[in-house]
Amino acid sequence: MLTLSPVTIIGTIINLLVLYFLLQHFLFKPIQKIMDQREELIRGQLKDALDQKESAGRLKDQYEAAVASAKEESGQIVERARKEASLQAEAIVKNANEQAGQIVDKARKTMEVEREQTMREMKSQIADIALTAASKIMGEKTSSERDLALYDRFLEEAGDSDDTDS
Repeated sequence: MLTLSPVTIIGTIINLLVLYFLLQHFLFKPIQKIMDQREELIRGQLKDALDQKESAGRLKDQYEAAVASAKEESGQIVERARKEASLQAEAIVKNANEQAGQIVDKARKTMEVEREQTMREMKSQIADIALTAASKIMGEKTSSERDLALYDRFLEEAGDSDDTDS
């Protein structure tokens, strides 16, 4: 049968304590050290993941701000382009109106010059016709002084008026 003696019990306790200290020193400490390292690695990875999540959130906010800014800027560019196009259109119309006015004024001046030239030519032709008619009526050839006197007399009688409706 099994007897329990105090020496056996003390020997067993000593063996257990030695085994415990050996296991503690050669097994539990290295395993605990590995577990601590593993725990530290996991904490570091979790911290990195949180940092990356925060960084991604900041990048997202920056992206959204950049998109909003780009939309606002594009709206401003379109508005400026519209205003500039409107101003250019007004300038083109104003320039065209000025050019048209200049063309009309030039045409009026040219017409006036041509009318005056035509009137001078007509007066000259009328004077020649009047001189020819006067010389035929008189039947004699007149001198240039007499021709000018007849011409002046003709103009006085005919009246030096312009029959133009300007």
